[in-house]
Amino acid sequence: RSMNITCLHFSEVAFWPRQTQTLLSILNSVSDDPDTAVFLESTANGSGDEFEARWEQAVAHRMTHPNDVTGYLPLFFSWLKHDKYRIRAKSRPTA
Repeated sequence: RSMNITCLHFSEVAFWPRQTQTLLSILNSVSDDPDTAVFLESTANGSGDEFEARWEQAVAHRMTHPNDVTGYLPLFFSWLKHDKYRIRAKSRPTA
């Protein structure tokens, strides 16, 4: 809590057992410098948790202020967009 963090990447936040308390504790050490970056990354894990609330808040802010790049930006990267994770369907044999 006594650090001055300027770049922070949290992984799989939706799976943390105490998301709210942990984020509150660590984010208090994040600098308010404009060059600071915080990434809250996760795959989905149900609904109604802190990660989902922060995601929804970021989406709402982006919709109402599309040119504002302060705060959290909601970014979604689907694995379907990566050819490496796809397999081409095989053709069915013709009779």
